[in-house]
Amino acid sequence: MDWINRIGNWNPQFLRECRGNLKPRTVVATLGISAIFQILLCFLIFQNSQAFPQQATPWLDTGRFFTWALPYFLFIIGGYYIVSDLAQEEKKGTLNFIRLSPRPAREILLGKLLGVPMVPYLVVLSAIPLHVLSLIQIAAPVSFILSYYSLLVVSTFFCYSLALLAGITRQLQPQKTSTAIAFSGLSLFLFAPLFMLWNTNISWLNIGDALGLFNTGHALVSSQWLYVTISDHSLLAYGFTLVNLLIAIALVWCMLERLFHQPKTTFISKRLSYLLTAYVNVFVWGFFQHRDAMENWEPFIGAAVLYGVNFGLILLLLLALTPHRQQLFDWLNYPKINMATRVWADKSPAFTAIGINILIASLLVVPSLLLRNQTSLSPVHLLIMPLSIVLSWLIYAALTQIIFTTQVRSPALWSAGTTLLLIIVPLSILGIFQKGDSLNPLWLLYRTLFGYPFYDFTHYGFLAVVCLGVCLQGIILMALLVVLRRRLRRLRALVQAA
Repeated sequence: MDWINRIGNWNPQFLRECRGNLKPRTVVATLGISAIFQILLCFLIFQNSQAFPQQATPWLDTGRFFTWALPYFLFIIGGYYIVSDLAQEEKKGTLNFIRLSPRPAREILLGKLLGVPMVPYLVVLSAIPLHVLSLIQIAAPVSFILSYYSLLVVSTFFCYSLALLAGITRQLQPQKTSTAIAFSGLSLFLFAPLFMLWNTNISWLNIGDALGLFNTGHALVSSQWLYVTISDHSLLAYGFTLVNLLIAIALVWCMLERLFHQPKTTFISKRLSYLLTAYVNVFVWGFFQHRDAMENWEPFIGAAVLYGVNFGLILLLLLALTPHRQQLFDWLNYPKINMATRVWADKSPAFTAIGINILIASLLVVPSLLLRNQTSLSPVHLLIMPLSIVLSWLIYAALTQIIFTTQVRSPALWSAGTTLLLIIVPLSILGIFQKGDSLNPLWLLYRTLFGYPFYDFTHYGFLAVVCLGVCLQGIILMALLVVLRRRLRRLRALVQAA
């Protein structure tokens, strides 16, 4: 029993989860079902190989099945376990009790991550011997086996960290059950496929081609990063993948430790948001810096991809950085309110921070378009596109902060819904009534107004319509800022009156 005491001293939360999830009946049932499944699987595969000896390779089929099945099983089932467990903790009221523990948040969350998905862990551990045996039988190198399981462990840690983040988010507490299902859906359609797509085409490309394990004949289109073809060198690809996973884990855990003891604060600090935006842009931009001959429009393809990535990122940061009404009250009580507090203080309005994140996102895109422009486009045309995009993002930021200053029950949902409606609905309506490829002035004006200034640049009257749209953007932004300033003045008056 000494080892149990050691576990309890190392991480009491992990011991608590183990005692709750590792009951004898559960362990026996899990291992028994796993063994029966593996026996049936081997029987079917080897029976098929005897029926079709020219087509079937039983050990290869077994290895391929487990190589694909393990990440899907771990991400989907384990992620559901974690979010669902935190929902039960919240329902029982024990989650707040855990928050009052003197133990650091990192230790408690780590205990949850390691202890809650014990059943999925047991299933995978019981399947490892057969998986490794099948890989050895097809002469898979030890380096691949070590690479596969190490990346699987780190990726699972990252996925479960996201599950913890979804579970402790105060805004999602009324819908925790649906959140668990939604997270499993994300794991099924995003996390697990992305894990296999990336690794089979980059990390394990050469090994997979040699073994016939993944049936991939070529790498991804953009397998070069900053002029280095990472998929050509297994060790380099492995290190690149591992380093980026560790960076992503570090970013998520900064948010976890922040939210665990302060569930009402913003998702992410302003300092961390600047680092996150810079990291994402450098990571994506690097894949468009390669040695191959580039077409004239390739810089614009890279800019369009970065636009899409940054558009989603900024929309997420709008919700992650915008403080609620009570936090604005606290900020208005600061002894000294200046530009430094607007840039760094987490309880200050998010408009300035969003602007800085947009500036960071523009540092790579705009110079790249200007320096690598091989078309007949003038610098005015090239600069007016990012200007329209930036102004549209700032409009959404101001609108979101105004909504968060109100007393609505779910400002995050209202902000997300309002922004998406402004982007999608009118654009869809105009798209339905758009005839052919003609660009009528109303269509051009609206697209510019909401940050979609991508058209045929040789179209007659393009510049005048776009300039008008940019001017309207500036007017709308100034009006929203005036409204936001008045609302902050009212809040300040309420603070002084109190």
